[in-house]
Amino acid sequence: MRFQIIHEMKGTYPLTWLVEIAKVQRSGYYKWVKSSKVREKKKEQNQSLMDEILSIHLKHKEFGYPRMMTALKEEGFEVNHKRVYRLMKVMKIQSVIKKKWRYFGKKGSTVYPNLVNREFKERKENEVLVTDITYIPFQNRFYYLSVIQDIYNNEIVSWKISNRNNMKLVLETVEDLNKKRNVQGTILHLDQGFHYTSKKYNKRLNMAYWAATLAKKLPR
Repeated sequence: MRFQIIHEMKGTYPLTWLVEIAKVQRSGYYKWVKSSKVREKKKEQNQSLMDEILSIHLKHKEFGYPRMMTALKEEGFEVNHKRVYRLMKVMKIQSVIKKKWRYFGKKGSTVYPNLVNREFKERKENEVLVTDITYIPFQNRFYYLSVIQDIYNNEIVSWKISNRNNMKLVLETVEDLNKKRNVQGTILHLDQGFHYTSKKYNKRLNMAYWAATLAKKLPR
């Protein structure tokens, strides 16, 4: 703390005075400055590494820290497993294990046909909505932003943010929209990510009379 105060005041007062008043050695101050630069550099490296970890995680949610470390090395990052494990723990990232279920004549997830077929122009208000999840880095942490957008005018009609990319996040986004708009007959265009193809998500859309989409369209 003394060295930090000295560092902040040395532009105003002579360093000789400051170290004498603080009763510390000048050599001790210079050592602190050097170590501070090392810490700052390491912090920047960790931030860059966490950005890449999250980018890989969004594409490969099944990766644990061993496979994450391999993927990072392929991208040119020289890291050891302890560091990758620690940063993933800080970011609350863990592998999503896909369980193998046996279904007798039933599908384990819901996959929809593509009703939109990349025809996004000349749509009416509330006719086609799109949804997705993105991430926001903030103060060495990452937050997940789930949004629903009306392609008629690109308006964000519903959004929720969380420190976890889970089913609760996408369901709360839908719940929020249901309070704001009548979605009966609306096409909801989304990717085939595990959240959106889950039986739980599909059940919630049907309860709201959504025309879920990539997408099936429910009758009005």
